[in-house]
Amino acid sequence: MESPAPQNDGYERALQPVVATSRGIRVVVGSADYYYMDNAYNTSRNEHGMVWCGPTDERKVFSYRPYEITYVPNADEIEKNGPDFVYEAEFGSPENIVGVVSCLWGDIIFNSEMAMERFLPKGIGAFERCWNASPEGDKACFDKFYSIVVEKMVPFLDFLGLKYRKPMDAE
Repeated sequence: MESPAPQNDGYERALQPVVATSRGIRVVVGSADYYYMDNAYNTSRNEHGMVWCGPTDERKVFSYRPYEITYVPNADEIEKNGPDFVYEAEFGSPENIVGVVSCLWGDIIFNSEMAMERFLPKGIGAFERCWNASPEGDKACFDKFYSIVVEKMVPFLDFLGLKYRKPMDAE
């Protein structure tokens, strides 16, 4: 017997980790909006990368909160539920979040240099967020993190001879 097709609604998908953790299921969370490293850094026509879920730069990656969900609806859901329909929830059982996943999809990456440009430095923000999921003081915390990236990581990446996306402050 065939099981019914799952509801393919973005709102329902966004709630799945909240429901799962509240039921005691251990999950690894991630977000295409924040953690797909193949997303473009900005919306420029000259920028390489995917844009279907918006541009993703270091600040956006670093701002992800694995223990919170903010679901911003797509156009169809706004039409159906009104312009103020935004869902925000904190996980009731954050202890059931056992990790964070970040993806670098290869469908638009043709060589290792392109992979490094997509992944670095915003991947460093993903590493930091996995290590410290809920920092206090967003702006000050990001500024401190970003100064470390510019002052310490950029010279290290240069030393390794890796091709990467230069942070604005390092150009």
